[in-house]
Amino acid sequence: MSKSPAREGGAHLGHDLQPIRIADSTINLFPLFMSLTIDQYRGWRRPERGVIKCNVDASFSPQTRNSAGGIVFRDDIGEVSGGAAKILYANSALGAEALILREATLMAANMDMQRVTFESDNKQVIEACTGRNLKGEIEQIIRDIRNWKINFPSWSFIWIPRTGNQSAHSIADLKKQRNLPPNWIWSPLLH
Repeated sequence: MSKSPAREGGAHLGHDLQPIRIADSTINLFPLFMSLTIDQYRGWRRPERGVIKCNVDASFSPQTRNSAGGIVFRDDIGEVSGGAAKILYANSALGAEALILREATLMAANMDMQRVTFESDNKQVIEACTGRNLKGEIEQIIRDIRNWKINFPSWSFIWIPRTGNQSAHSIADLKKQRNLPPNWIWSPLLH
């Protein structure tokens, strides 16, 4: 088994990544893979040993109401262990941010991830998840998240600045621009 760049201690810059073809369009995933490694140099911090960190972000266009979200799971050494991109149906940026966090918690619950730190650069959503400042627009979404957390008491929700959340942000932007395949999910087991 070959070692991953993260396990070797160096950053993989993705220069050997080739664009992939989907139908009649070519998608260059180099910017995505760059953002997955560059977060470590822009403020992303590893979780404590045995904890999975999940970064989420949404991209919302008020003019078109197009929105999408990105999810990135990493282990305690910073290696990407999974991720997803989703088209979201939201009326606001706040709604989109809450929806993608709910998608991430659903993924973690379905994979029975006991110890997860969810990070978002949306302070209102994180405050709502931690029991403060619940907004009516996202109330039901946050209730879903809180209900799942009952079964996973070691889950935590933390606000981080955008600089530590660049990979999830890049995935959300790529998905909103339709530059990722439908229902794109990344897993080391699939690649």
